[in-house]
Amino acid sequence: MTSSRSGSMLIYLALATPLVLVHLGGTDLIRMEPIIALGAKRMVENGGWFVPHLYDEVYAFKPGLAYWLTAIAGSTWGWSELSLRLPTAICGLLLGLAICLFMGRFLSPRCGLVSGLAAATSCLFLEQARTIGFEMPMALGVGVAILAAIRNLAKDESSLGWWILAGVGLLFGFLAKGLPAIAIYAAGLLTASVALGRIRLLLRWQHLASVAMFILAAAIYGLLAYREGGALIFYQHLVEILFRGTRWKPAMLLQTLLNPP
Repeated sequence: MTSSRSGSMLIYLALATPLVLVHLGGTDLIRMEPIIALGAKRMVENGGWFVPHLYDEVYAFKPGLAYWLTAIAGSTWGWSELSLRLPTAICGLLLGLAICLFMGRFLSPRCGLVSGLAAATSCLFLEQARTIGFEMPMALGVGVAILAAIRNLAKDESSLGWWILAGVGLLFGFLAKGLPAIAIYAAGLLTASVALGRIRLLLRWQHLASVAMFILAAAIYGLLAYREGGALIFYQHLVEILFRGTRWKPAMLLQTLLNPP
């Protein structure tokens, strides 16, 4: 069975990697890409790593992870379109791989391969994985967190290791896009635990320990960001969330689910 899972993983990588990486740097930076690239370059030049800036003004509508990944890529491989997009592409490949491995372990290797490829070949996945952005790193973090939580809920166990993995994944997603990552994960976790009748697992010390770990790590990041940029960083993030939240009406949500753009 282990060899079958390894084979499924290799097949996934062989098919998904070209889709994500081929001609990755063939277009100019678009949409949010120049903003993230400029913010990352400023971090490298000025050493302020916790608060993104744009033209020397605080631009903290999102936390710093996407800027960190871009800064590392730019410093390591140069500030080209290909190198700057590479971290987001790797996040996309890892998300599909996580799905492949998880489904392969708990269902079957064939199911894992199909599930991973289904994710990696969707149009929205390919769009987000091939551009510098916040969504794909958040999807990787929250996706891993949800998969780890599902393992405990489905097996009716409270494994500390899996809950810690969920907390680390959530922290990664939070550092990528902030509070929306928490909202997505919390809603999914509560819905699944109630539907499966496993709400008691959320009250066990193993899960509470992972929650405490996440809160501590997020608080440390918030404190360091506050010391670097002041209260404006929290204000900008909350303003964006409130602005976007007022635009999403129930009818729009239903239309998006039934007929996505």
